[in-house]
Amino acid sequence: MADSFGKRIKGYLKIMESGLVLRNGSFYRF
Repeated sequence: MADSFGKRIKGYLKIMESGLVLRNGSFYRF
């Protein structure tokens, strides 16, 4: 469980690094 949670956090960081944020199931560019 903790492993999948860590993968999810890394995925969010990757999205933020590429200038994208997930909001209400949709992607928005900064």
